[in-house]
Amino acid sequence: MEASRLLFNIWDIWSIADKQETQIIFDEANQFMDDGELDSAVELFTKVIKQSPEFAEGWNKRATVYFLKGEFNKSISDIEKTLYLEPRHFGALDGLAEIYLIKDDLVGAAATYRRILEIIPSSKKSQDRLRLINDLLV
Repeated sequence: MEASRLLFNIWDIWSIADKQETQIIFDEANQFMDDGELDSAVELFTKVIKQSPEFAEGWNKRATVYFLKGEFNKSISDIEKTLYLEPRHFGALDGLAEIYLIKDDLVGAAATYRRILEIIPSSKKSQDRLRLINDLLV
């Protein structure tokens, strides 16, 4: 239970923008995403990124919205920027692994789940998915 609390706290830290104005837009963009208003969410997350390009979570959230819209190449591009800014961003890595699975790139997915396990060795999802992928590749 302690590990899950720690991960939750990391998400909270990642979600804090460096500027109050950026935070307000970021929070509004998250609400649009939660409400399924994906085009509005992309628009606001793009504004967040322009205001605070070093804010990794702005890139990650826009990647999430692109994923939800089925725009996987745009999502991958934003995930790559997220990981450049925050190499241990396990959420971005998980999204990348999901895209690899959707694209039937089992080797890419396996490599990504291994990266997650380097960060969070206790990740049951990553362990299970990696085991399943390894079974399929053998």
